[in-house]
Amino acid sequence: MNLPSGEFDLHLVIADREFYENGSIFMNTTGTLPDIHPQWQPEYFGMTMTVNGKAWPYLNVHRRRYRLRILNACNARYLDIRFSNGLPFHVIAADSSYLFAPVTVSHLVLSPAEIFDVVVDFSLAPTATEIELLNSAPYPYGLNGTAPDPNLDGKVMKFNVAPYGQLDDTPDNSKVPEHGVPYANVSALPPTMMTRYIVLYENMTTDNKTMNLYINGLRLEDPVTETPRSGTTELWHVINLTGDNHPLHVHLGTLQAIQMRELIDPLTFKDCMIKNNNTNTCNLLQHAVGATLPVPEEEKTWKNVVKVPPNFVTSGGGGVLFRGDQLHDQEQQHEHVQPPPARRRRHVAGARGGEDVEERGEGAAELRDVGGGGVLARGDQPVLPLRRHHRARVRLPLPHPGSRGQRYDQATQADEMVTTTHSIYCAW
Repeated sequence: MNLPSGEFDLHLVIADREFYENGSIFMNTTGTLPDIHPQWQPEYFGMTMTVNGKAWPYLNVHRRRYRLRILNACNARYLDIRFSNGLPFHVIAADSSYLFAPVTVSHLVLSPAEIFDVVVDFSLAPTATEIELLNSAPYPYGLNGTAPDPNLDGKVMKFNVAPYGQLDDTPDNSKVPEHGVPYANVSALPPTMMTRYIVLYENMTTDNKTMNLYINGLRLEDPVTETPRSGTTELWHVINLTGDNHPLHVHLGTLQAIQMRELIDPLTFKDCMIKNNNTNTCNLLQHAVGATLPVPEEEKTWKNVVKVPPNFVTSGGGGVLFRGDQLHDQEQQHEHVQPPPARRRRHVAGARGGEDVEERGEGAAELRDVGGGGVLARGDQPVLPLRRHHRARVRLPLPHPGSRGQRYDQATQADEMVTTTHSIYCAW
């Protein structure tokens, strides 16, 4: 494809963190409901943005095209990133696969564990010398989020763009390809064998604190209820009755979203579902008649993560193709309150007879530390975007103590960037 390569092919692993004054990571160990659990925090949000383990770093770049493989490695925070001067992203791939054709966008929304593979052409900013990468996603990302602080979690990193000829006089022969890889889309799927409804619940206490997260009203210790057969295709409708957008993920598999339909009068539907846990009894078809949201063009490919917005369900043939044996929410604080990992995390038996399968970040390059923070990958990195970086063996050094007030300081320079209702069609 003649994409940017070598030193112009970089990985950006973005994570929000909180730190003590000595530079060690701060994690709040006081539970929001100490009478229920003394330590459980439903979500973690840090006000310090790190990239490859460095707080608010900068990167010196040539005035040419770069390939950036961007991973949201935050625990719970969604990212809505854009360049301060409006420079576009040319999206060539997302998570598991290339797009059929590149898509040009002005901003990107990434859920936790989601990856976008983009080409950025810094020559399109002929006079710019400093370009910031900004974040505008509220947190939590859902119905009642808080806007980021423009001087803290609203800033991600800075690119220092060198004048023409200062760093490199060699011509840039890379390009944004006209076509990617023509993967099959959902419309080409075989006939559906089974339709299932996946309902996400969030039970609250009287003072509006999250206490339990259920899937179809089932707890972590409840037995398996769903047993899809290997080699079959299923249509799943995921109904999100919580207040947050959730990143849905299938271990060792890929998925593809088609559309999302808004629920009308979601509170009435939710009250009925909590009591009855039955979409027919609660007249889903009378509620799933709201606005339909199209899937963004940059997400129309096989992915590891699909965003499930609150008070939405897909219908009318929209879907996601699943291949794998585990389904769960990619927000790390929610892992321990969702159904068991031995089988599909919605009480679904594994596609391989219910065996335990754990993803180990296969395909990810072995990473080693480099001086001054950041990490450097081996040269045998895969061509496709890396999958599930947070399970690869990566050690991210802490940023410089006190760097919270020293954004883009040379002490945290990132010159050594890593090269490292949803309707759901399920194929087993």
